[in-house]
Amino acid sequence: MHTNKILNYFFERIWNSTFIYFTYWGLIIQFLYYIGVLKAFQESVLVIVITVSIIGAILTYIYPRKIVTKNLKIEFTDTKLQIIDLFAHQLPLILFLCVYDPKIKPDNLLFAAGALLIYVLIYNPVNVYNFKCDKNKDYNNIKSNNKLVKNNVFRYHLATGLMIIYFIVLVLAINIGIFK
Repeated sequence: MHTNKILNYFFERIWNSTFIYFTYWGLIIQFLYYIGVLKAFQESVLVIVITVSIIGAILTYIYPRKIVTKNLKIEFTDTKLQIIDLFAHQLPLILFLCVYDPKIKPDNLLFAAGALLIYVLIYNPVNVYNFKCDKNKDYNNIKSNNKLVKNNVFRYHLATGLMIIYFIVLVLAINIGIFK
């Protein structure tokens, strides 16, 4: 009984500290593609990896510019967050584009849509990524004299607008057949 309690505690901490982030979902899906399990869903994996890369960059460089793990109470900001963005978001996209095989027949992207939908339904990304507009706090650690750049409300609306534009462009790209 004692061993089960330890294992439950360990897996609960690991699960709630990692799998609540879509980055881990994207990395696991990408790994499954590399070992051959998801080879037939190459286009869906591409959409997921691009989504992780773009949304990760928005969250890292525009707003909220910090990630706080829920159970471990670790806060990643500035250079640490940028290094995580590089290794967990940008390099996986570059690697995937290098191994992309145009000979594989494109899928219908239902896997990508399903993965994104399931993630949004299970976890609330607004809470997971602390994507709430904090009107009372300016970012004093930003090295700029521009008041718009330091203004949380502006950066929040900019990040929201960029995410909406990304998904509009993604839907248009799917409709005109770029992923076929």
